Amino acid sequence: MPINYPEWLFKQTRIFHMTAIDNLPNIFASGGLLAKNMLSRNCINYTNVAYEGIQDVRHRITLPNGNNLHDYVPFHFAPRSPMLFAIADGIIANCTTKQEDMIYFVSYAEQFTNNNFVFCDHHPIMQPQVTWYDDLSQLDQLDWDIFSEPPLLGEYAKIWQDRPENVRWANRKSKRMAEFLIYQKVDLADIIGFAVINEEMKQKLDFLCKKYGIDLPIIIRREWYK
Repeated sequence: MPINYPEWLFKQTRIFHMTAIDNLPNIFASGGLLAKNMLSRNCINYTNVAYEGIQDVRHRITLPNGNNLHDYVPFHFAPRSPMLFAIADGIIANCTTKQEDMIYFVSYAEQFTNNNFVFCDHHPIMQPQVTWYDDLSQLDQLDWDIFSEPPLLGEYAKIWQDRPENVRWANRKSKRMAEFLIYQKVDLADIIGFAVINEEMKQKLDFLCKKYGIDLPIIIRREWYK
């Protein structure tokens, strides 16, 4: 029996941001997702689920336009990121968040047409491989086969690990971690829906949305998690 996906899942080009459910009250109260530097500037506390070492590297990266990497809200081009796997495996120091607590904010690149974005074709810290772009017509520079080659989980590739002995997959993980980054803030008006792991999390998120007057669809996508 075919799965009836809602229409918003087929907008091109889908992009995904994950955060812990504990962060949603501040996000909803702020009216959107704030970049790390904006969170610091506004003294907003948040539950951190990232490797501190990688965050330190990101803080030192200056983009070709002169902005800092932490001036941007990061989105991925596919679900099931390596960060999510690290959370699921409990290997991030000082992180007690479980993968069940992680919420997907889903949007699409075409929402952002006022030159307040950049994107890259590798993980942003992977110098010198990474190339930066600021025009949606350049999205074809990403290695899209990496995201959709079989075997699939839903619509996305199940496997993303590197295989150094195979030229085709030598940098697969880095390519899978390419990012679409929006400057300073992503308004909730630019989010097209949420995805969660199960019915319990859907109910928790639905409660928060109603509390803060957020009217966005929530779907369950177990295949987007480990």
